[in-house]
Amino acid sequence: MTGAAPAGGGQAEHSGMGARLKQLAGQSFVYGLGGIVSKLVGIFLLPIYTKPEYVSQAGFGQVETVMAASSLAAIVCQFGLTTAMFRFCWDHREPDARRRTIRTSFTAVMGLSTLAVLIGVAAINPIASTLEVTRELALIGLAGLWVTIQYTIVTGIYRIEQRPTAFIVYSFVNIAITVVLSIVLVIPLRMGAAGIMLGNFSGTYLTYFLLLWARRDMVGFNVHWSLLREMLAFSLPLMPSGVALWALNLADRVQVQRLTPGTQLERSAQLGTYSAANKI
Repeated sequence: MTGAAPAGGGQAEHSGMGARLKQLAGQSFVYGLGGIVSKLVGIFLLPIYTKPEYVSQAGFGQVETVMAASSLAAIVCQFGLTTAMFRFCWDHREPDARRRTIRTSFTAVMGLSTLAVLIGVAAINPIASTLEVTRELALIGLAGLWVTIQYTIVTGIYRIEQRPTAFIVYSFVNIAITVVLSIVLVIPLRMGAAGIMLGNFSGTYLTYFLLLWARRDMVGFNVHWSLLREMLAFSLPLMPSGVALWALNLADRVQVQRLTPGTQLERSAQLGTYSAANKI
């Protein structure tokens, strides 16, 4: 009979699909594990952050506002190029093609994030006033915004190469450095709310520089403009959904600030209480 499927073909196909789904589930768990552990560590540190002698209630509320605003700004400032990098590296798997895609993404995101931070520094007073936070915390948030965007691109290389073990190792290194620095800056050095943010972003900075050294074979400054246009054509239509999702994380904090009566300090204090509960 012509056109007949070979015996056992369907079983082999189902077996292959099952193996791929198992691989997908395992790698998805590993890639998400760093985020889960980070959340748990945040809850573990709450008793430290919420002690008045270390961090005021209002200070903690302002930290959470800046962190939420930074997460939202990170999505806007990278124009979805991280997602596009994954897609184009999958479509073109040759080593040279992947290196070209990664370097184009890295260079473009570096330029976009640097421009965004410079504009933010120039407009630091309006930003701090809008978010109802101190100028110091707003500046730290901008520095953190820059490295957060870059960090996502570099760690993404391990996801493209399907190396979840290396990905989670660097994630845990980041978390460990963040915990140690945060505790040192908040308790012995008594830096308050600024200590929380400096500890958080310092861990990311140190891990980012380790990653740059480890992946110097793939990371570099080189833009292929035709490729960049194709990547933006793919990524820009996806941005609104990502922005809307993260905007919800900021919107509730804005509502607490705007709807709570009292002075700015009192509103920030209420926001601190809400943010602590929200973490749990």
